[in-house]
Amino acid sequence: MHHSNTISIVSILVAITFFLCISVYSKESTNGSITVDGKTVNIKHVVARPLFDDIIILLADKPVPKEMVPDGILGLSEKGKIRGIMFSVSANNKRLLGKGESIQSIHFYPVWEQLGNIGNGQLEITTSDENTIHGKIFTPSDNEWEEHKFSYEIEFTADIKKEPVKVKITGDKEAPSKAFSKYYKAVMAGNKEEFKKFIAKARVTEMESEPGMMELFVEMQQVMSPTRLEIISSLIDKERALLIIAGSRGDEVSRGTIDMIKENALWKVNLETWETIN
Repeated sequence: MHHSNTISIVSILVAITFFLCISVYSKESTNGSITVDGKTVNIKHVVARPLFDDIIILLADKPVPKEMVPDGILGLSEKGKIRGIMFSVSANNKRLLGKGESIQSIHFYPVWEQLGNIGNGQLEITTSDENTIHGKIFTPSDNEWEEHKFSYEIEFTADIKKEPVKVKITGDKEAPSKAFSKYYKAVMAGNKEEFKKFIAKARVTEMESEPGMMELFVEMQQVMSPTRLEIISSLIDKERALLIIAGSRGDEVSRGTIDMIKENALWKVNLETWETIN
């Protein structure tokens, strides 16, 4: 009996240890540094974002909202707000995409004020599944670019799950604005059947005429469109309405002009135009 109890206790302890290891391992983490011209910065934050068939991974010294990767990173880099490494891997085989093109340094301001390809970096993936990726990116030797010397070695565990993009919409509450809000939230959530209800019939026909066009439209919207919107005004003229919207995503501010039409007594999005204003 005593021997049996001992085996039972050992089994429980092994199970608990295994569970704790899995729990810790699955959390996002990063450990390492990047050195430029003898100055070293510790990398403390990781953000991974699946985009189309790739995964963009940012390893930085400061936290960055996921929705700012990758498009908002250039602006932060130019303002000297973050430093680190950003690179792309294939979502299918978790391999680095085109070494020289896919690894970018977030330069040490004001020495380097822009993103640029970075050296002989190598990526080693230890484990990966549909939810997480764990590995290390490093330079096996020092590199030199425009008379600047640099190297890096960073281990990371990143969350690569695709999640609906969260949006907040405020402002005008007239019927066309309400219809646009439902459309926009459905697009950003990736709910194709729902957002099709709020698009003009001609646009739905156009999207469905080519395989994959609707999926591409959704992904482009999720990556590039504002996540905080205020519907400033709605000009309604019988079967037509024009919405003016102020939008933002991270530090990027934009202005939207939305042409709405009525079809079968329901307001639909006919044309959507956005321009960046900062």
